[in-house]
Amino acid sequence: MKIGYARVSTTDQNLDAQTAALEQAGCERIYVDEGVTGNSVSRPELDRLMDALREGDTVVFTALDRLARNLRHLWTITERIHERGASLRAINQLYDTSTPQGKQMFQMMGTVAEFERDLIRERAHEGLKRAKANGKHCGRPFKLDERQVDQMAKLREAGTSLTDLTRTFGVSQSTVRRYLANAGH
Repeated sequence: MKIGYARVSTTDQNLDAQTAALEQAGCERIYVDEGVTGNSVSRPELDRLMDALREGDTVVFTALDRLARNLRHLWTITERIHERGASLRAINQLYDTSTPQGKQMFQMMGTVAEFERDLIRERAHEGLKRAKANGKHCGRPFKLDERQVDQMAKLREAGTSLTDLTRTFGVSQSTVRRYLANAGH
């Protein structure tokens, strides 16, 4: 039996392309994890797929990054599938671990995929460092602007409680404390 697996990291991403490709590949059953990062060890639908897996089955997915985000996790999943007497097939990358050549290519491409991900992470980290060095704010946008922080500080100095400040500015107490501490209050 061909069993499909699809995954998206956030609920606003679309699964249509993956599920259509899995259906076209002849998958009789498709398991879908939505809003689950590839780094997550526990994925409910992947776990259900593993429980349902039988000898001779083939787990089909569109690309390696849909199955796992790092090499160690990929090897763990692959080993679990092979222990059950099943194989893997990546549609968009033409891997099929039912043959020795397919296994070898799968392993080599898993290594390359992890290397590529590490390079992307390294470049992103370097870009953030450069941006910070140039005085740019990286990360979430500030909840309050300078005028609001000044107003908050004045209200606090006048005796306004933290609870009242949270209501007035629509932020949590920890955010109020952080802004006041950064403003020197």
